[in-house]
Amino acid sequence: MVSDAFFQSVEGIYKQIQQEYLGKAEAKYPIIGHLLAILLYKIKEHIWQDYNPIYEGNRSSQIVISFKRLLEKHYRDLNNGNVEVVFKVQDYADAQHLHPNYLSNVIKSKTGKPIVTWIAEKTLVEAKTLLQRSTISIKEITYKLGFSETAHFSNFFKKHTGTSPVQYRKAHLL
Repeated sequence: MVSDAFFQSVEGIYKQIQQEYLGKAEAKYPIIGHLLAILLYKIKEHIWQDYNPIYEGNRSSQIVISFKRLLEKHYRDLNNGNVEVVFKVQDYADAQHLHPNYLSNVIKSKTGKPIVTWIAEKTLVEAKTLLQRSTISIKEITYKLGFSETAHFSNFFKKHTGTSPVQYRKAHLL
């Protein structure tokens, strides 16, 4: 439902656009463009208050929300020492009683990113945090984040950041 106040604010912007269009100002088209942007933002704000497609009520959206919560919780538990094994796609799928391929497809279609990218990005954030804010060795970080060898962790880290874990720690140690 459109309120009178909303209609009046939109009408005011429309009248400004019309006035600029009929005017002779040298910069009238850029002004009109900005006024149109304001108009569209106001309409978007009115129509889609708090709209986020991930939070639509369908099953796929709920799967994405559950995955993201589980991802955050798992890494929090990992850092707190409550768990020692890093989850793989299969583990996230099992937690929701889904097939891994189905979970992967839902995550990719709803977020635009593959599930392995979500996991890798979270692993990278945790690695950076541990390198910056802790004194545990890189070898310990390697195992804590589920890598079997320091070389694998170093290659992963360098691939995503362009620098080695040792160089990163030296540059960012708090």
